Amino acid sequence: MDSIYFSLDNISLKIKTESYHINVQAIHLSPYLYYIDNHFHKGFEIHYVTGGKGTVRLRNTQHSVQEGMIYITGPDVEHEQISDPGDVLMEYCLGFELLRTKSGTGEHSSYGADYVLDKLSEIRFWAGTGSKECFRLWNRLAEEANTQAIGCYSNISSCILQLLIETVRSACGPARIDRPLPAKSLEERRATILDSHMLWSAAGTTLEKLAAQLQLSTKQAARLVKKQYGMSFEQRLTQTKLDLAVRLLTMTNLPVSEIAKTVGYSSVQYFSRRFKEKFGLSPAEYRKRRTQLS
Repeated sequence: MDSIYFSLDNISLKIKTESYHINVQAIHLSPYLYYIDNHFHKGFEIHYVTGGKGTVRLRNTQHSVQEGMIYITGPDVEHEQISDPGDVLMEYCLGFELLRTKSGTGEHSSYGADYVLDKLSEIRFWAGTGSKECFRLWNRLAEEANTQAIGCYSNISSCILQLLIETVRSACGPARIDRPLPAKSLEERRATILDSHMLWSAAGTTLEKLAAQLQLSTKQAARLVKKQYGMSFEQRLTQTKLDLAVRLLTMTNLPVSEIAKTVGYSSVQYFSRRFKEKFGLSPAEYRKRRTQLS
């Protein structure tokens, strides 16, 4: 498995979620680890094995590890690592403190990072196969550390949090969220509803239809349009229709009567009058002028 050498051990990396502070103590690629003596940490240590084979010994058990595996040791868990002769271990290593903040109380939603960190905080030891995504994230993190392009600190922090989520998914097995993702309120969705009607579906829009979608009265809907676009409902609707008509006149060979119908006018004469009021030319004259200019 390809791995990229890097070390951020001397960089201050502190990641905050709503309920946790993650204080990164060590993060690097450790090449050619023949033997690591028995030791423990006050925080978590996660090893992502990128090459070789070996054994991890705890106080009462031992576990075989090899390329593509992950093992996690929790706080105060004694462990030593021994490579197989002729097949020395290489690994990405992440050591960190996981600190629960005072504000972090109550049950966390399963779609958020804090729920995942709750699960991680319960792990004393785990060893198993890591996902391809874990190792892809490690290589991305190493590239960010080595190139140090603008925004790299934020990308590195994001990669670390994603790594922890992927690692817990590997450790805890497949599980889906236990509740729907948070939905926007109607108030939050109103700007999108406005754009949908006034910009993208203007041909079939009426103030009554818009008000029904917004769950407002027609007067309230009209005021919201004025606030959003700085013009009345009729003005905004006409502008959208005529702008679309211009695109159809210049980009298609549709007859003017078909364009009028497409943009929402039942009368070609009325469409032509409104078009000339805005552009100073009839639709046919406008198309001819644009064709000559091109």
